[in-house]
Amino acid sequence: MFLDQLAAHGIDRAHLIVPGSVIDLDRSACTVTHPSAAAATAPFADNKAEYLRQYQRDWAPWLASEKAGWGRPGHDLVAELAAWFEPLLEQAPITSAGVAGHVVLDTGAAETDVCIDFVESTVRTWKGEPYVYKLDVDRALLETLVDDHVEDWVNSLLLSCRFTTAHREGPFNEFVLTFFKALSPERMAYVEQCHRTARSRTDEFFERDGWRIERWCPHRQADLSRFGEIDDGVLTCSLHHWRFDLATGRCLTSDDRHLRAERLTPE
Repeated sequence: MFLDQLAAHGIDRAHLIVPGSVIDLDRSACTVTHPSAAAATAPFADNKAEYLRQYQRDWAPWLASEKAGWGRPGHDLVAELAAWFEPLLEQAPITSAGVAGHVVLDTGAAETDVCIDFVESTVRTWKGEPYVYKLDVDRALLETLVDDHVEDWVNSLLLSCRFTTAHREGPFNEFVLTFFKALSPERMAYVEQCHRTARSRTDEFFERDGWRIERWCPHRQADLSRFGEIDDGVLTCSLHHWRFDLATGRCLTSDDRHLRAERLTPE
């Protein structure tokens, strides 16, 4: 139908491409060779239900073989994921502040349920705490992802819908997917740099209670317009409970942080 629409508007150089098609380009000429005549016609025939059932039958042995290779016992999932993920969490203050909660991998067994804590930058056994996201997932698949050290779980776990059920509290959180797509120091460094660049193009300050305040917490880059609470001239970041004296910008929790702030109204 898409090709028909293009042709109706005078675009007659479009080509249908299906899995397995070979494209030969020679100057202005384009030749497409399909793996078979049926490959280019069957998916678009009237009896789509039968086509899909046959597709399922064709791939069933391969899928069974893949799943049979998932079982790789002997892993301490919580400990191994902690060793892998915790350095990344420390490297990713903007991503962590964007999640600002727990992401749970529920294996169905309490001792192997994994809680990724984006507030404390830790990975531990899940004890039933509230979560931002929870995925019910086959432990064998997690063992395979750990064993192969897969650095992109978005394609290997999420977009492939290999989890059983997904649960979410609140709106969609893109920072969760970003984290699972960047499970290496190099990937995470790129993600954090992109976030920093994007932030430099947006407002760096916000106004509240007569103060103009730096928006991003100097500790772990939490959005203070969302997590900042002001009481008697002291701003507290509710995400990690760091406190700042707004009159001086001095951090009351640590000596090596400073918050930019200025009063907008006279005392």
